[in-house]
Amino acid sequence: MIDLEDRLRRARPTTAELDRMWGPAERLVMLERVRSSTRNPRRRWIAGAVAAAGAAAALVVPALSTPIPASAADLRSLSAAVAAHGSSYPPGGWLHERSNTVQRNSDEPGVGATVDRETWTGWNGKVFLVEREPATGRTTYEVIPAPRHPSYENPTLQFARTLPHTARGILGYLQPRVEGSSSHDEAMYAALVDLASSHMLPPTTLAAVFDALATLDRVSTTHSRAAGRPAIVISYEEPRTRFRESLIVDRSSGEVLSLRQTSQLHTYVSTTTQAQSLDHLPDSVRSEFRAHQPGVDYPATP
Repeated sequence: MIDLEDRLRRARPTTAELDRMWGPAERLVMLERVRSSTRNPRRRWIAGAVAAAGAAAALVVPALSTPIPASAADLRSLSAAVAAHGSSYPPGGWLHERSNTVQRNSDEPGVGATVDRETWTGWNGKVFLVEREPATGRTTYEVIPAPRHPSYENPTLQFARTLPHTARGILGYLQPRVEGSSSHDEAMYAALVDLASSHMLPPTTLAAVFDALATLDRVSTTHSRAAGRPAIVISYEEPRTRFRESLIVDRSSGEVLSLRQTSQLHTYVSTTTQAQSLDHLPDSVRSEFRAHQPGVDYPATP
């Protein structure tokens, strides 16, 4: 006999099925709609798992505390590394990125959903996106319009140049704008990490973000290695929901390498394998997108 719980579990679409039903263009439209609403607190949860866990826990706003000295020292060293080695995007330039994302759900067997993405993002935020799914052999092409209202949640290269260049300034900018379901510090951490992982910030602003992270409660750092490089892992953990988010940064240059999110049910890892500045969108890219219709599944490409 099949009980109600079994029926509900079988009827629920898997992550892969949801990804197929909602293509990149549809996801961006919905994301823009949600971001433009001031009624909903902004937070990037993984498939609703952390939101569900947070609903079961009491709302707690932790008191501010002095950051761990070792963590503060690590973050200051990243700030100095960015100031010494970082480079800015030229006005009108483009950001070319390659990334790999893997999401695993504890209630779904297998190795998890893997997506390889390549993007070319223009100065105003227009995006040329290629998504490849190794498991299905599917490749899709999308051209995503520039956001009507760039913000810290949906930045562009142009918008990033308007952000403050000091920790005090970036904190003052974000404090009245962010909202969090667990705490204000959690929301501030999420906003700062999103800005850092956008790869759009000028060096002075990215350095300010690292300095700002050192002021937040529950932010910790550890030393590790990523892609064969010495790295610093900047983490925030919400003990009541058991949600942990970590930003992995190259220790010597301050370059953001990876973002990892874990909860009781899900693990999500996004690794940037390339982030480079371009003066213009290559003609070969324009030709490739003219030859492919948006939203159509094409065979895998190298």
